[in-house]
Amino acid sequence: MSKIIRNFILLCSIALTTLGVSTNHAAGHDLPDSDFVVAGIPKISTANAIIQSLGEPTIKYRYGLGYGGLIFEITRGNYPEVKKKIITSRDAVTARGISVGDSIDDIYTKYGPPDTTYVNNQGYYVLFYGTYTPNTPHDLLKSGIEFITNYRYVKSIYICVR
Repeated sequence: MSKIIRNFILLCSIALTTLGVSTNHAAGHDLPDSDFVVAGIPKISTANAIIQSLGEPTIKYRYGLGYGGLIFEITRGNYPEVKKKIITSRDAVTARGISVGDSIDDIYTKYGPPDTTYVNNQGYYVLFYGTYTPNTPHDLLKSGIEFITNYRYVKSIYICVR
Protein backbone atom coordinates (compact mmCIF):
# COMPACT_ATOMS: atom_id res chain seq x y z
CA MET A 1 0.00 0.00 0.00
CA SER A 2 2.79 2.47 0.88
CA LYS A 3 4.45 1.78 -2.50
CA ILE A 4 1.22 2.80 -4.27
CA ILE A 5 1.00 6.01 -2.24
CA ARG A 6 4.68 6.80 -2.82
CA ASN A 7 4.25 6.29 -6.60
CA PHE A 8 1.12 8.45 -6.59
CA ILE A 9 2.94 11.27 -4.80
CA LEU A 10 5.86 10.99 -7.22
CA LEU A 11 3.52 11.17 -10.23
CA CYS A 12 1.70 14.17 -8.76
CA SER A 13 4.91 16.10 -8.14
CA ILE A 14 6.15 15.33 -11.66
CA ALA A 15 2.83 16.51 -13.11
CA LEU A 16 2.86 19.73 -11.06
CA THR A 17 6.46 20.43 -12.02
CA THR A 18 5.71 19.80 -15.69
CA LEU A 19 2.71 22.13 -15.58
CA GLY A 20 4.75 24.79 -13.82
CA VAL A 21 2.44 24.90 -10.82
CA SER A 22 4.09 26.02 -7.62
CA THR A 23 2.46 25.27 -4.31
CA ASN A 24 4.95 26.74 -1.88
CA HIS A 25 7.42 29.03 -3.67
CA ALA A 26 7.07 32.78 -3.70
CA ALA A 27 6.28 34.50 -6.98
CA GLY A 28 6.45 38.12 -8.03
CA HIS A 29 9.32 40.38 -7.05
CA ASP A 30 10.56 42.13 -3.94
CA LEU A 31 9.70 45.81 -3.82
CA PRO A 32 12.28 48.21 -2.40
CA ASP A 33 11.59 49.29 1.20
CA SER A 34 10.98 52.82 -0.09
CA ASP A 35 7.79 51.61 -1.85
CA PHE A 36 6.27 50.78 1.56
CA VAL A 37 6.63 54.36 2.87
CA VAL A 38 3.37 56.29 3.27
CA ALA A 39 3.09 59.72 4.94
CA GLY A 40 6.72 59.38 6.01
CA ILE A 41 6.05 56.12 7.89
CA PRO A 42 8.60 53.46 6.88
CA LYS A 43 7.94 49.82 6.03
CA ILE A 44 8.56 48.61 9.59
CA SER A 45 7.03 50.83 12.25
CA THR A 46 5.10 50.66 15.51
CA ALA A 47 1.92 52.32 16.74
CA ASN A 48 3.92 54.52 19.12
CA ALA A 49 6.28 55.64 16.35
CA ILE A 50 3.32 56.54 14.12
CA ILE A 51 1.66 58.60 16.86
CA GLN A 52 4.98 60.29 17.60
CA SER A 53 5.40 61.16 13.91
CA LEU A 54 1.82 62.02 12.86
CA GLY A 55 0.26 63.00 16.19
CA GLU A 56 -2.92 61.63 17.71
CA PRO A 57 -5.05 59.73 15.17
CA THR A 58 -8.42 61.09 14.10
CA ILE A 59 -9.86 57.69 14.98
CA LYS A 60 -8.54 54.74 16.96
CA TYR A 61 -9.63 51.25 16.04
CA ARG A 62 -9.16 48.18 18.18
CA TYR A 63 -6.19 47.17 16.01
CA GLY A 64 -5.53 50.30 14.04
CA LEU A 65 -4.96 54.03 13.80
CA GLY A 66 -6.84 56.26 11.36
CA TYR A 67 -5.69 59.57 9.94
CA GLY A 68 -8.47 60.64 7.57
CA GLY A 69 -8.24 58.39 4.52
CA LEU A 70 -5.11 56.62 5.79
CA ILE A 71 -5.42 53.66 8.15
CA PHE A 72 -2.59 51.74 9.79
CA GLU A 73 -3.56 48.19 10.79
CA ILE A 74 -1.56 47.02 13.79
CA THR A 75 -0.65 43.47 14.87
CA ARG A 76 -2.07 42.18 18.13
CA GLY A 77 1.26 41.10 19.62
CA ASN A 78 3.23 42.52 22.52
CA TYR A 79 5.24 44.69 20.14
CA PRO A 80 2.51 46.25 17.99
CA GLU A 81 3.86 46.65 14.46
CA VAL A 82 2.13 47.94 11.35
CA LYS A 83 1.02 45.05 9.15
CA LYS A 84 -1.00 46.96 6.57
CA LYS A 85 -1.39 50.56 5.40
CA ILE A 86 -4.72 51.32 3.77
CA ILE A 87 -5.34 54.40 1.63
CA THR A 88 -9.04 55.13 1.10
CA SER A 89 -8.97 58.74 -0.14
CA ARG A 90 -6.66 61.30 -1.65
CA ASP A 91 -5.39 62.11 1.87
CA ALA A 92 -2.33 59.94 1.16
CA VAL A 93 -0.32 58.64 -1.80
CA THR A 94 2.07 55.76 -2.41
CA ALA A 95 5.78 56.47 -2.55
CA ARG A 96 5.51 56.63 -6.35
CA GLY A 97 2.61 59.10 -6.25
CA ILE A 98 -0.49 56.94 -6.85
CA SER A 99 -3.66 57.68 -4.88
CA VAL A 100 -7.37 56.94 -4.86
CA GLY A 101 -8.99 58.22 -8.05
CA ASP A 102 -5.94 57.69 -10.27
CA SER A 103 -6.38 55.54 -13.38
CA ILE A 104 -5.04 52.06 -14.07
CA ASP A 105 -2.91 53.70 -16.79
CA ASP A 106 -1.29 55.85 -14.08
CA ILE A 107 -0.43 52.69 -12.12
CA TYR A 108 1.14 51.05 -15.20
CA THR A 109 3.14 54.20 -15.89
CA LYS A 110 4.59 54.30 -12.36
CA TYR A 111 4.85 50.56 -11.56
CA GLY A 112 4.81 48.70 -14.88
CA PRO A 113 2.85 45.45 -15.34
CA PRO A 114 1.56 43.86 -12.10
CA ASP A 115 2.98 40.65 -10.65
CA THR A 116 -0.54 39.22 -10.49
CA THR A 117 -4.14 40.33 -10.91
CA TYR A 118 -7.39 38.95 -9.56
CA VAL A 119 -10.97 39.86 -8.74
CA ASN A 120 -11.57 40.12 -4.98
CA ASN A 121 -14.64 39.03 -2.99
CA GLN A 122 -16.36 42.38 -3.58
CA GLY A 123 -15.94 42.11 -7.35
CA TYR A 124 -13.15 44.69 -7.64
CA TYR A 125 -10.22 44.17 -10.00
CA VAL A 126 -6.93 44.08 -8.05
CA LEU A 127 -3.44 44.76 -9.42
CA PHE A 128 -0.76 43.37 -7.09
CA TYR A 129 2.91 44.32 -7.03
CA GLY A 130 5.28 42.40 -4.77
CA THR A 131 5.82 38.83 -3.57
CA TYR A 132 3.05 36.31 -2.95
CA THR A 133 2.54 32.58 -2.76
CA PRO A 134 0.59 31.22 -5.74
CA ASN A 135 -2.48 29.05 -5.14
CA THR A 136 -3.24 30.59 -1.73
CA PRO A 137 -6.05 32.92 -0.69
CA HIS A 138 -5.23 36.44 -1.86
CA ASP A 139 -5.11 37.85 1.67
CA LEU A 140 -2.39 35.45 2.83
CA LEU A 141 1.36 35.27 2.42
CA LYS A 142 2.10 38.45 0.52
CA SER A 143 4.21 41.54 0.85
CA GLY A 144 3.53 44.36 -1.54
CA ILE A 145 0.94 46.78 -2.86
CA GLU A 146 -2.63 45.98 -3.90
CA PHE A 147 -4.40 48.53 -6.05
CA ILE A 148 -8.13 47.84 -5.74
CA THR A 149 -9.87 49.24 -8.83
CA ASN A 150 -13.26 49.40 -10.48
CA TYR A 151 -11.53 48.29 -13.71
CA ARG A 152 -10.71 51.93 -14.50
CA TYR A 153 -9.81 53.89 -11.38
CA VAL A 154 -8.22 53.19 -7.99
CA LYS A 155 -10.81 52.69 -5.24
CA SER A 156 -8.33 51.95 -2.42
CA ILE A 157 -4.74 50.86 -1.87
CA TYR A 158 -3.46 48.21 0.54
CA ILE A 159 0.24 48.17 1.34
CA CYS A 160 0.90 44.81 3.01
CA VAL A 161 3.99 44.09 5.10
CA ARG A 162 4.84 40.46 5.90
